[in-house]
Amino acid sequence: MYKVINSSLKLFLLSLLLCLTCSEAWAAPIFEFHPLFSSEARYDDNIYLTRSNTRSDWITTVSPGFLTTLSHPRLNITAEYKPGFVYFLHNPQHDYTRYDVNFNGILELTPRLIFSLSDVFLRANDPQIDELVETDYERSIRRNTRSLYNRNMINPQLEYRFGRENIARLYYRNTNYRAKDPEDDDYRENFFEAEFEYWFDVRNALNLMCHFNKANFDLDTDLLNGVDLTSRFIHRFTPHFELFGEYGVGVTDFEESRYYENLDARRKYLVDIEDVEDYDLRKFNVGFEWRLPRNLRIEGSIGYFWREGVGNRDDQGINSLFEIEKAIKNITANVRWESGYSASLFAVRDAGFSDFWRVSTNLTYTYLEKLEFNCRGSYGYNEYTYGRSGQGFAIEGRDDYSYTAATSLTYHILRNYFFINDLFLETEISHIELDSSRKDDGYINNQCMLKLTAAFF
Repeated sequence: MYKVINSSLKLFLLSLLLCLTCSEAWAAPIFEFHPLFSSEARYDDNIYLTRSNTRSDWITTVSPGFLTTLSHPRLNITAEYKPGFVYFLHNPQHDYTRYDVNFNGILELTPRLIFSLSDVFLRANDPQIDELVETDYERSIRRNTRSLYNRNMINPQLEYRFGRENIARLYYRNTNYRAKDPEDDDYRENFFEAEFEYWFDVRNALNLMCHFNKANFDLDTDLLNGVDLTSRFIHRFTPHFELFGEYGVGVTDFEESRYYENLDARRKYLVDIEDVEDYDLRKFNVGFEWRLPRNLRIEGSIGYFWREGVGNRDDQGINSLFEIEKAIKNITANVRWESGYSASLFAVRDAGFSDFWRVSTNLTYTYLEKLEFNCRGSYGYNEYTYGRSGQGFAIEGRDDYSYTAATSLTYHILRNYFFINDLFLETEISHIELDSSRKDDGYINNQCMLKLTAAFF
């Protein structure tokens, strides 16, 4: 925890030094410091996300903290630190101190060359976390325990823009996950992304994307090496309508799975080595994006994927996407459909390769910039066609239906009043249901939350 804070502080001071010394002609930076305080009460009717023997609890979180910003013509930095003191009413053995640290910095090295850096550290015991990063490797982590874990993600990026719309970009993500529960698999990931987009004229462009992934699922075995190359040709018929076609190939290689027999005194004996999990993946998609008048956007694509695995573990299916988004005065709404494949390889208990489809919707209404109402929901299906045997279980043949629904309301009570920058109240009600063919993995979870947050000058 302290190493992460020290690293973020060093990055902050280094960026500040660059800002002050790179050019004498730069304007003086503007530094702001805002103390924060929030208090949250949450009712959870299934704190372990189990199908039977569910246990409910009232969870109270008191969270002081601060937000600091540094603004400059060529440098912008934000750093937020929010410790939380979490108390369980009926299960006090799970009381703990939560740490949430966020650092974001953008440095304009030249008018065309931009460097950015973010670092996110989280210490918590939530049974499910969504990492929200764009990758084929699914990031929803579900746990049936309340043991503590630490997760740190650092993301540097270098972006160069040339011409009117041309771009060259390098991105790196390092993720480390450590859990106190020995049943959870700690993982470490190194993810690299390179993108190049070149417009030959105002109508035609070529986009090249390369991904390289190197990761350990439990830090001892099951090392992943993955490479993915995707080329996309874009044709712009009008300034508001463009069509694209893309083709991608990928190779996912695992180290051999090692099987051990437990002996006395916690000794292990290697009994077998197997390598049947590698696979190649090809995909082809055509799609469009259409931006119409009156803030209407329509996006869609359709394609096919082929997965060729070792040991007759092949799979193929349709990739599809359709999304429509509309903004009307204070209302923003969208509906999204997608189907294809997912490789859930970084969950605490990995699910492997699966075919899926999902439909989701989201609506947000804002009234006089003081009241915000949000309603969202989704319904989806996963069919697991391939499981990582190195984890000691077979998941092939499992299928899941998932349902989610949530509604939230945020009201800003005071803004820019005396020493209060913003005082707002949040409330949320949510429902999550997983209907699995493996009955022990299904669950229903309902939560309601009330939270008061104050940001000071």
